Amino acid sequence: MQIKKTLFVVFSTAILLLLSLVITYTYQSLNTEASFTFTHQFSIKQGLLDFFTIPTPTHISIPTSVPILTEQSETKKPTETNQNIPECGTTEVAFVIDTTASLSNAFSLLKSELADILNLIKSVSNNKYRIALVGFDIGVKVYSNFEDNNATQIDSQIKSIRLIQGGYREPEPSDEAMNTVINSLGKDGRTQNIDFKPGFGNDSTKIIIFVTDAHPGGFNETYTPSLDLFSHTLAEDAKKKEISILSIFVPTPLSDKNNPASIVKIMQDYASTTNGIYIATKPNGTGIGGSIKDFIKSCGGKLSAK
Repeated sequence: MQIKKTLFVVFSTAILLLLSLVITYTYQSLNTEASFTFTHQFSIKQGLLDFFTIPTPTHISIPTSVPILTEQSETKKPTETNQNIPECGTTEVAFVIDTTASLSNAFSLLKSELADILNLIKSVSNNKYRIALVGFDIGVKVYSNFEDNNATQIDSQIKSIRLIQGGYREPEPSDEAMNTVINSLGKDGRTQNIDFKPGFGNDSTKIIIFVTDAHPGGFNETYTPSLDLFSHTLAEDAKKKEISILSIFVPTPLSDKNNPASIVKIMQDYASTTNGIYIATKPNGTGIGGSIKDFIKSCGGKLSAK
């Protein structure tokens, strides 16, 4: 009788244990150092299949060395715009701009697109760039010589330029301004405020952005056909130094009264001689910003020439 009672107690205890069996096990991830601890309660009432249901982990251990990917941490693909930006290497850009009032509309449009132009120069050069700014009206004015990474300075200077009022006459000393920039001339003996030094470097993409609506006239502002030859000589000098010229002609009422075909011929020669580009904007200057950006994206015509 005593044996029966003992067996009954053992059997009852076993049944109770099975009814409330708790199994704890740990899963080690093969791909990371993370571990997951699971606590599973087995119940006869739930059936044997319930035991094989994947339980919710009761503890997760993730060391700090394991990366956790989120949408923000995924590597973003470059945009199409970034993919299309070329690499021009170290880039030097000299703006040679007619600062007389006849170009007021074109100048306003240039200023409105200036931020994009300067950002593009930064991009194509991988932030290895130098910019110079030279204007011409009554003589030649050097606003800024070439300096490393000086986009902020150029932005401020271009936006602060006051166009010469009453400047509805021509010609202008555009030839002497180009002479200053191409040949890195000093101010001595010239109607020029300061020396233009240093000039263009050797191992760089070299660009001149030339904008006017007038004939060249030297410092005495008198056009003669001999200045066509002088302008061509300057273009040849630029070619020898591997400087490419974007010639932008703005057909204003001023140029319309002064044989624009001969102005265009000179500006086209600057461009063709240096493997650059000549463009004519609309009379109000529309197209000036886009043409400058296209020329910079072509690394001064180098890419389009291939």
